[in-house]
Amino acid sequence: MAIRAPFNFVPLCDKVFFPDWADQISQDIPFEDGEDGIIELKITNKSPLFVRNGHKKDEQEEFSSHIIDSNGHKKYFIPGTSLKGCFRSVMEILSFAKLEQYNNDSFGYRAFTTQIKGLSKLKDVKCGWLYIENDEYFIRECVRGVQKIRHYDIQSNFPSFNPGEEGDTAQIKQESIGSLYYPLIRVEQDQLTYRENNIEKHVPAGNYNIVCTGYMEGKNVEYLFSEQLKQPIRVSSNVIKQFESIHKFTPYYGGQNGQDGFLKRQLHTGERIPVFFMKENDNVISIGITRMYKQPFAQSIGEVISSGYDTDTKSKWSQLDLPQCIFGNIGEESMRGRIVIGNAFCDTFIPDSNLSRISGVLSQPRPSYYPLYLAQDGRTVRHYSSSNIRIAGRKRYRIPSNFQILPLGQGNGNENILTYFRPLPANNTFLCKISVHNLRPMELGALLSAITFNRTKECFHSIGQAKAFGYGTIECDITSIQGLKYTIEDYIASFNKEISYFLLNDCNSSLKDNESLKRIVCISTPTHTEEEMHQMDFDECESFKEERNASILQETHKDISVRINEHNVILEHIKNKYDEVLKKAGYAATTHDWEDAIRLLQDLKLKLIRQGIDYCEVETHIEKYQKEWKEYNDKLKRQKAEDELQKEQEAKRQKEQEEAYKKQELERQIADSKAQKLGSGLAFLLEPRANSDKLKIDDWSNGVNRIGKFIKQNIGYTITNTDKKTLHLWLTMIPHPTKKADKQDFENFGGKSWTAIRNWVGDEVSQNWFNELQQK
Repeated sequence: MAIRAPFNFVPLCDKVFFPDWADQISQDIPFEDGEDGIIELKITNKSPLFVRNGHKKDEQEEFSSHIIDSNGHKKYFIPGTSLKGCFRSVMEILSFAKLEQYNNDSFGYRAFTTQIKGLSKLKDVKCGWLYIENDEYFIRECVRGVQKIRHYDIQSNFPSFNPGEEGDTAQIKQESIGSLYYPLIRVEQDQLTYRENNIEKHVPAGNYNIVCTGYMEGKNVEYLFSEQLKQPIRVSSNVIKQFESIHKFTPYYGGQNGQDGFLKRQLHTGERIPVFFMKENDNVISIGITRMYKQPFAQSIGEVISSGYDTDTKSKWSQLDLPQCIFGNIGEESMRGRIVIGNAFCDTFIPDSNLSRISGVLSQPRPSYYPLYLAQDGRTVRHYSSSNIRIAGRKRYRIPSNFQILPLGQGNGNENILTYFRPLPANNTFLCKISVHNLRPMELGALLSAITFNRTKECFHSIGQAKAFGYGTIECDITSIQGLKYTIEDYIASFNKEISYFLLNDCNSSLKDNESLKRIVCISTPTHTEEEMHQMDFDECESFKEERNASILQETHKDISVRINEHNVILEHIKNKYDEVLKKAGYAATTHDWEDAIRLLQDLKLKLIRQGIDYCEVETHIEKYQKEWKEYNDKLKRQKAEDELQKEQEAKRQKEQEEAYKKQELERQIADSKAQKLGSGLAFLLEPRANSDKLKIDDWSNGVNRIGKFIKQNIGYTITNTDKKTLHLWLTMIPHPTKKADKQDFENFGGKSWTAIRNWVGDEVSQNWFNELQQK
């Protein structure tokens, strides 16, 4: 048995193509090669078509998008917004754009209902009350733990209790008990019993709130939450996000028909709600609203998608991809698009009598169904807690063989889940105009390629409602391009060249052999049988979660049309790109740039070998550049040696000049001191020895002592400014003391000698002298 679905997935590349001109886009300043023009389309619906008018408020509108003309007739059209989304989704695949449009949901599992390996079961489940305080979430755990009460015992105390039936929510049960939700009941010792795992258990005495959960066949108990509660536990935002995501489709919490469920309304209006949960080291790790609740998988959709891209791509994530450059971008860096797609009006009148009323259930598996939405290998079923998982890719609806319409399911007879619509008959023609502004040739090629699947024959778009059943298959023909310089083939070739460069350099692939490009044309070709597109029922879906039924969706092989000779394009790319790299390296004058260029060429050679492309021309380039690099490197080495010699000579000359200056300064200072009157003040400090340029007093301790003796002998003597200059000059001329005691005294500003100097010349001057001498 093989897995089946009306859709399949185009795998993601781990790299994204980011246009290097994205930051130059402007509505006002045109590109040098930017063009304005009109593209006219003829669109034919190959199968019945229904596109809901997004501007109408009435969700029950059964007629496809239309306006009323002057004759009172319905004039049908395909909204331009629908076509924009249709073409953009194809361009995202053809141009290897980012996958950003998704709900970052977390999903849950019930391990007891499946044969899923590697997933833990619920254990030691607690019960308590969840509430919000100051925008943070808290749980107060019930002291008595999870206790049960039989339906019989509830009815004994509350005769109005209604145990409910299939499809009922817990709210119906809860409301049937009485006017108060979760009413209190007093339990005496050994008063209430219940059976669990074939063991009879007694409810401990105490006060309890009665808490009901949803209907389940064979279930005959509800729960008792002890009135005694433990201290609050703060719940992390991640656990709350998982709880909200897992329960958003649960009527009792997430609600339905656009309305929040009862529990969610209670929680977000300040009330507490009963929950079941598991703890680990006093931290809440998961929450549910039933005893056997779904536990969260380890990874959310966003985390799985992010893990599929390489580090370099993630670092560039804020940059614009090609569809964002063309169609515009909404976000922190919002940018208006440069194309406008008009509504495509039907060119014939279609009377109401020609429209059949269709009804059915349009639901299908959600991303939580990992056998489809995660990449599988057909041997081991991977789920959202598996290691090394990847998202299956971008979802695309398969085109049925012969454009047949598949029967819609009618559900369980519940009118509320049926959708009613009146599709337009097949083979009507719609005319549309696309205005383009300041698009470069490559960008025009991307748009034309997205409309025509790169001119691949027998490929069709899906649009509107009930695509899973074959409705909305359309064929788009370009009837004219007005105001543009080149042909459709020229523009598409320009786009193909740019993407071919990207695939070769970044992905070790080519247009012809790329798996994503193969997959989109396979899915979009009308080769899929009703059996292949059959929507599986619940039991079938569950069976494919088991290892023994591991399976993958298969596609008939088909190659995308390539509008260029990739061999020639690649060689042209070599010449343009690497000549530019090496020219830049020559100006940069660094060995690293040359080595990098050679390395890039060698890498390119290996890629060409893998692609089976002749690399003789590349080999010639490598030999040429290696020779040039050697000559350049030798020249660089000679220049470096000359520069180093010149630096050494300059340093030697500068040192000699500094020494000569010091000698001249010393001679000048000595000459100046000789010219002074030695008999005035402290001039004796600078008196030279006989027949020598050295000072008589040339040691630290002797000099300081002589100054002290001089001042003591001349009672009332005041140190003059000349004395200060003399003392400072003397300090700079004597050698630093080497004797241990003198050295300690010299290096201690708080010592005996420096204290005396401070008394003579002041603290600030002394401090400056001390700092100067210590630095020498």
